[in-house]
Amino acid sequence: MIQENSDRNFLVYELWKEGRTIEEISFETGIPRSTVGYYVRKFNKCAKSGKPIVCQRVTVKPDAKAMAIQGFIKSYTLANLSEMLKNGEIDKVYKMLMICKLWKELEKDIIPTKEEEQAFLKNLGYIIEQISLAKKLTSV
Repeated sequence: MIQENSDRNFLVYELWKEGRTIEEISFETGIPRSTVGYYVRKFNKCAKSGKPIVCQRVTVKPDAKAMAIQGFIKSYTLANLSEMLKNGEIDKVYKMLMICKLWKELEKDIIPTKEEEQAFLKNLGYIIEQISLAKKLTSV
């Protein structure tokens, strides 16, 4: 059985509650239009019938060590940005912030989720086998 992506569903639900269209939700979140449409139809059906829509966000809170590392990185970055601003290096600050923004936008496309990482490690032998096979086919 496939487990539902509760974070994705919650995000679609929140934007649907705001009155966003399927296209707007899909564009803003990067979730395929067909997936957004499926859930919007589901939410509309429940709303029309008077059934409550239960859509909860299930998030896993990072452990204390991971939060400490995140806190250090953010503090260090903020201190560097402040120092650059004091020194009048506005162009550098601007570029750094643009890189941060770009990274955040690309994060969902280039950083594997925990589930993807676990599946990768579990199926590493299969992946290596497929890469070897592809190399053999391209070298012919």
